Amino acid sequence: MEEIELPLPAIIKPVKLWTGKQLVSLLVRPNKDVKVSVNTDLCERSYKTNGPLCKDEGYVMFRNSEHVCGSLAKKTLGNGSKSGLLYALMQVDGPKEASRYVHYLTKGDYSSALSDGLI
Repeated sequence: MEEIELPLPAIIKPVKLWTGKQLVSLLVRPNKDVKVSVNTDLCERSYKTNGPLCKDEGYVMFRNSEHVCGSLAKKTLGNGSKSGLLYALMQVDGPKEASRYVHYLTKGDYSSALSDGLI
């Protein structure tokens, strides 16, 4: 299990706080030694218009494995389609990185079916 390098907190005072986007980025690349480079754009069901400026956060963007914008949902995380984050990890960085991502994801309190991760 590799070490996790926390980024600088988005809010420092009165207490240190990190954004959800920062924490999701750690799922993809937990430290600088992990050579994962995901660059993908996805549209969730809530997407309407305006690309990254979608007011409903329906446009999801990852650049250099950093979650830049959008709300993650089933389609983004990997619903068996060839447009999800799991598929992007598999194509760019191979099965080892994809399985590491699934391992971290399933350690949390998420619900999914086996068919959600089929590629």
